[in-house]
Amino acid sequence: MVGLLLIFMLWSEQDSAMVINADANLEVSHVTTGVIGADTLIAVRYTDEQIDLAHTLKELPAQVFRFTPEIEGKAYWEDTRTLVFEPAHPLYEQRAYHAVLDYSPYLDTEPVEFSFETLGQRLLNIGGHFELSHPTDQGNTNFSCTITFSEALEPELLRSALKLELEGEELSYELLTTDKRTFTTKSSDITRDAFRDRTIQVRIAPGPITLEHAIETEYVLAASEGPLKVVRIEEEKVSEFSQLRIIFNDKLNATKDYTGYMSLSPTMKYAT
Repeated sequence: MVGLLLIFMLWSEQDSAMVINADANLEVSHVTTGVIGADTLIAVRYTDEQIDLAHTLKELPAQVFRFTPEIEGKAYWEDTRTLVFEPAHPLYEQRAYHAVLDYSPYLDTEPVEFSFETLGQRLLNIGGHFELSHPTDQGNTNFSCTITFSEALEPELLRSALKLELEGEELSYELLTTDKRTFTTKSSDITRDAFRDRTIQVRIAPGPITLEHAIETEYVLAASEGPLKVVRIEEEKVSEFSQLRIIFNDKLNATKDYTGYMSLSPTMKYAT
């Protein structure tokens, strides 16, 4: 008996929120249309107030809205003029939707039909780099990666899709964001090998965040004592002399004497 009474009370609360003011004008002033974000509320707004303030923010029977393709969620009055549908999950897939608001079980009025589109979740940018754990310690680094998406994303959802691996072993990381679109990772410490490059793999699985395909990219941590590589050579004229500026891929060891590492042809004296 208590169970039946509880069901009746819940039904009555939902059903009362469907009661339209008798004198209300049912003219619609706005519907959701065009391209919308994945987390946008789908809305129908009336010119006049339709319900009492006490009935706002109470869930309505969801069947007043129908969508093709189907969308799960709940409907409620956001304010006294605006009826909204809140999807149960963000609309991350690229789709064209047709919507029907049908009040016929409660009111003798024509259904309201409208359409809208979603562009789908897309990866806009990904980039990574290594940072020294301490400015004076060349042997330990962190890996930082910045990832930007087109649609807002809950950090927990991204974490379920994102893996950092160091030579096949999973690497722990912190995940930071201020707007839920651009995320930055900071890995645990990575020991820099003296003579061997190390590789970080960044993998993003498509399923949890509805990307079109998996993302895989690699970043190489150069060995601390590995061979230097010349990035570019610049010539600068100083009076009647020339200076050659050689830019390497890494900092030179300040304690090492590099005299004799370079030769000029034809042979001439030079200072470094």
